[in-house]
Amino acid sequence: MAHWVFIEEGTYAVEEAFLMTPGYTALALEDPVIEIYLDSAQERRVRGHAMVVNLLMVELLEDHDEIDMLLDLGNEFKYLIKEPMIRSGKVFSPDVKSLMQFMPNGPLQKLSVSEYSDLRSRLSVLGPPS
Repeated sequence: MAHWVFIEEGTYAVEEAFLMTPGYTALALEDPVIEIYLDSAQERRVRGHAMVVNLLMVELLEDHDEIDMLLDLGNEFKYLIKEPMIRSGKVFSPDVKSLMQFMPNGPLQKLSVSEYSDLRSRLSVLGPPS
């Protein structure tokens, strides 16, 4: 699939990012970053990373196999990633965070500001563990 994203190559800080279930339960990602790069076919691809509290991620995944990602890069750059590939640490202590890496399985879905705001307002974000 040619050119999955129409953002110039580079590394970008993400203002706000969430993993979310079809029922709008969500997990906020800390310090998210995406990288736009050229693959071997010279097509743009996306990969990224963020910090996550592993125990909250386990809680999110307990009842849901399908997880999407919502990204706000600022201004009008808002995206939905359907079922990204996710890799994360496996320590489940309540106070441990680890680096989570993600890659889309397909093109990013560009959202308008109002579409993003609507999705964002529906989210029930999991809090930090007690």
